[in-house]
Amino acid sequence: MKNAVAILAALALSSAVVFADDRQHADHSKNDQRKQQAFEQHDENKDGKISKEEASTNMVLTEDWYEVDANEDGSVDITEFSRFEPSEKHSSGDSHMQKSHKHKDAGSDADD
Repeated sequence: MKNAVAILAALALSSAVVFADDRQHADHSKNDQRKQQAFEQHDENKDGKISKEEASTNMVLTEDWYEVDANEDGSVDITEFSRFEPSEKHSSGDSHMQKSHKHKDAGSDADD
């Protein structure tokens, strides 16, 4: 009986691990698809790479160009683009924008 319980517990645990792995794989695939779509949108001339000019329409790519262009060849291919993770300064809070608003608010308080 103890063996049966142990076997059932092991099966349940392995099923949970497989389910979690499948879910993680699905999330990873969706992320890859989003990156592929974003790359294709920025690659305006469809030559398989993003030039510095093509990247100029995207603040994150422009500000982090030398990090994104890992091999420093002047363009970003899909591999470089896929490996790039924007830094925290580009989080949805956009801290540099918040700081500039705080300056404006602080300046307007001084005028009152």
